[in-house]
Amino acid sequence: MIQVRNLPLSYYVNMLKEHQPFAFARYGNGEWGCLLGTAKVTGSGSQRLDIEKLRKGIQSSIKSSVGDKYFFLGLQSRGYLANISLLPKIEAAVAKHFPEVKWVEGEVFAKASWKVQLNPMVRELRKQRMVVVGPKWLKALKHRAFQYEQFIEVAPRDCFKTYRQTRNAILRVKTGSVVSFSAGPTSKALIGAVRRARGDELTLIDFGSVWDPYAGKNTRRYHVRIRKKVQDANLAK
Repeated sequence: MIQVRNLPLSYYVNMLKEHQPFAFARYGNGEWGCLLGTAKVTGSGSQRLDIEKLRKGIQSSIKSSVGDKYFFLGLQSRGYLANISLLPKIEAAVAKHFPEVKWVEGEVFAKASWKVQLNPMVRELRKQRMVVVGPKWLKALKHRAFQYEQFIEVAPRDCFKTYRQTRNAILRVKTGSVVSFSAGPTSKALIGAVRRARGDELTLIDFGSVWDPYAGKNTRRYHVRIRKKVQDANLAK
């Protein structure tokens, strides 16, 4: 059985406060569907998964975490993965191919959002040199959540097509930046590649779809919980 450490939101917030660069990448049903060959497209329809280079990129990102104290691999809810009959296949694959990999709770940012506990993270991000990688609607974060120095736009659908351009743009960002990723399975390949190339020069955080409702775009079922009252509390000054 995969062992998962439940690190609280404060753990990541404190690393930001202490200027300790880290990487966090979340592996959910889309990433596992790609790795295991059990799905041809993500559940949201945003990314084709039957792409060998994407599979290798996700696989490399997992392997990159071995021996890296500050590269955290987040696993989607085990209960959810069990409900969709993926968990046994994931556990078999991990035991065979990634036995040394350590896993952490992957829903930490999403849970903090719907539980109205995200404010400490938002407040700290406002103090950081931010770069946002994501679809164009996330540009609204500048007016709603936090300022950013650079926005690296990716297509809302099949953004792996521009993987190389996106990776090269991230490789050029200023040392000390915090890079927020919202690019589906492609985020994992990007985070692994950038972490290998830039080491601890950057903090790389896979926020997935967490920011979407704050930019006026509900893209996941749980986003119905993120109503205006919840958003206002999480974004409070």
